Amino acid sequence: MTAAQNAVGLNVPARRASFFSSPQTIVAGFASLSILFYLVLRYLFEISTRARLLPLFLTLIVGGVPIFIDILRKLLKREFGADVLAALSIVTSVILGEYLVGAIIVLMLSGGIALEHYATRRASSVLEALAKRLPRIAHKKIESGISDVELDDVVVGEILIVLPHEYCPVDGVVIEGHGAMDESYGRPSLTDIICAQNFSLNDVLTLAASLEQYSKHPLAAAIVHAALQRGLALQPVSEISEKPGEGVRGIIGGKTVRLTGRNTMLSAQDDLSSALPQPASGLECLLLVDGTYAAALRFRDSPRQDSTSFVDHLFPRHDVNKVILLSGDRESEVRYLAEQVGMTEIHYGKTPEDKVEIVTAEARRGETLFVGDGINDAPAMQVATVGVAFGQNSDITSEAADAVVMDASLRRVDELIHIGRRMRVIALQSAIGGMALSVAGMALAAFGYLPPVAGAVCQEIIDVLAVLNALRMTLPVAELADF
Repeated sequence: MTAAQNAVGLNVPARRASFFSSPQTIVAGFASLSILFYLVLRYLFEISTRARLLPLFLTLIVGGVPIFIDILRKLLKREFGADVLAALSIVTSVILGEYLVGAIIVLMLSGGIALEHYATRRASSVLEALAKRLPRIAHKKIESGISDVELDDVVVGEILIVLPHEYCPVDGVVIEGHGAMDESYGRPSLTDIICAQNFSLNDVLTLAASLEQYSKHPLAAAIVHAALQRGLALQPVSEISEKPGEGVRGIIGGKTVRLTGRNTMLSAQDDLSSALPQPASGLECLLLVDGTYAAALRFRDSPRQDSTSFVDHLFPRHDVNKVILLSGDRESEVRYLAEQVGMTEIHYGKTPEDKVEIVTAEARRGETLFVGDGINDAPAMQVATVGVAFGQNSDITSEAADAVVMDASLRRVDELIHIGRRMRVIALQSAIGGMALSVAGMALAAFGYLPPVAGAVCQEIIDVLAVLNALRMTLPVAELADF
């Protein structure tokens, strides 16, 4: 089994199909009511045999004939399955005059086909929902301001504006702005503070955290968290402002404090370039106090605390033979995260199409578990053997996944794997046990000990027993996670 994380591509949207409006669902419902009506007529009213058989005849015509025609088409295409045997059973029951048996088989077959069609169509709704969320226009930067253009009219080399909370409409490179694109793995943490002369680390961190406590920027929480961990008291701030592209500023203890990016600061005060430390990989923001450079704060995406133990236990506990970190981020960031959690195979700087190709290739080699936490992960979940939506996801991601882990905890993912194994064992019990009982019933019928109607009823009882056994999955169990 292979485990992979992050990302992926697009496809043509398909039409959502409703389970309750599908033809086979209607046939199954009609067959159920008809059989019930027949039993009422037979045991509660004294009417002619022909009259009480009318509901069964209608079931065989309305439900059996379309099913039989569909199966004939499959036979012409040399497609053989269990439904062929069911069709032969319907024909045989009619020839023998066992109309109740035929109607029960119609009910079983139509209900099964309805569930199968629902399962195969479910993935199409994911692509439809994703297509609805895709941008239809782009904001192109022109001399007089911003012009909205169709995506087909965007030309390589043009500059586009992406407003806060909007989705980026095209692939490109960020050349300016104070923001973050939702393509990173993990959460940023403050890893280094490089102070200028006459500024201490605690003073710098206190000023930065006091300012950032009012900000919603992704780096703000990391700064505040670092300050609180050191036991620093945050100061009150006045005249706070946070303009797009300029960072955040405010007055603390009578001093003007500003947090901004390197490019933004140098464009306004290029004379400070000599005072700044050399650029490094990762994220960075600069602190200025009364216009004087005070410190550089540097960040890295930090893995979750339980990431290392989770990855380590996959090999011995779950027979996982490969764990892949798949990301569109820069090489330095991806390598840093891989080293932190102990991953050896990484893919960085990949486009969504590249990621789909990688996951598809891994799925061909063996069973693949894909864990994703972003809206762009939805189609890749469809490519993997099993897709898991991780954390608080959009409706698109949740609908695409085979399973949804609401808590952003790898412990819950481990529990999900154990639940999957337990479900497989119970499913095999139901399948093998059901088949064994069915074979025994066929043997009894072959020797004349089980008449047709009783046989059909016994088969329904066998199905109910299999379902009841499956319901054991809903019973509470002990702690499942083992890392």
